[in-house]
Amino acid sequence: MISRAARQLYPHGRPLWKVGRSGASQFHDAAVTQMTINAWHAVAQCAVREESGQLCIAIVPRVQLAATGHSLGTSEPGNELADTYCTTPVELEETEVLEYLKSKGFTGSNRIKNISFVTDEYALPATAHERVVLSDLLDIAFRAADTDGDGRISFTEFEEFAAKRGLSFGGRNVQEIFLDYDEDRSYDISFAEFKDLLLKTRLVALQDNT
Repeated sequence: MISRAARQLYPHGRPLWKVGRSGASQFHDAAVTQMTINAWHAVAQCAVREESGQLCIAIVPRVQLAATGHSLGTSEPGNELADTYCTTPVELEETEVLEYLKSKGFTGSNRIKNISFVTDEYALPATAHERVVLSDLLDIAFRAADTDGDGRISFTEFEEFAAKRGLSFGGRNVQEIFLDYDEDRSYDISFAEFKDLLLKTRLVALQDNT
């Protein structure tokens, strides 16, 4: 039986995700699945749509620069040989996607109908999901940064999170920013400290009163 308060919070009868016994956030719906995959550094864009209760996941892998060999340069000294490069998509497999989702709290493996990879975002299917509020986005960002899933973000994890997403802090280095919000100097930060960091550095902005 769903309480009146629960119906107000979750008008469709269930939350987007729940908290399990270990304290990790769990989810299985299309909207949060899509945002979670889009937070993955290996992915450029993702679309998740629901068909008859099953999830269809389409992914555009992130493009990386790869050396293809050498080409003959000019006759000037030092330019006889030049490296040549091309852009190639990151190679992803279905098993890697499933492992990533499970590591972030996904509990709907039995709901996945298919996972496809496309080369262009225009090939992604159109999707429309219920609005997800700021707290949901913060939770997804936290889980993306917390790579070992221990419920805290170490400096190394935050440094990798910032580097993979090209985050900048107005001329200040990552360590300075991290220590500003690591109040107990434990060299890791909690969800509350991470939330303050994202909001006060305006990496995440408040919009539409969410």
